[in-house]
Amino acid sequence: MSGIPQGAMHKGFRAIIYYCREDPRVYIYKHPRWKWVGVTLNFAHPVAFVIVLLSFVSLLCFVLPGVLMQNTVWIYSGLAVWSLLLCRYYFRNAERDFQRYANTGSEIKSN
Repeated sequence: MSGIPQGAMHKGFRAIIYYCREDPRVYIYKHPRWKWVGVTLNFAHPVAFVIVLLSFVSLLCFVLPGVLMQNTVWIYSGLAVWSLLLCRYYFRNAERDFQRYANTGSEIKSN
């Protein structure tokens, strides 16, 4: 184990949302070994809600020109570019947080 705090595994709706107050990271890999599975946010961190809000605002910036021109090609192109940039942003920050807190040595006890 790398020493990075991890919350307990949950079932149902709690499995979708990561919430761990002891975890200082904002961006968390969904799987500790297979990083390509995805990245999620730690919703116990107040910055996570700002990131979600800014993500939706940035979506409008990429899709709105296509909506105003009533051109579906522009809408889908903007959505594709937004998705790629957002994924790149999340994965880069998750790797940064992973490296920053890799040697903390603190473990969270599961119930």
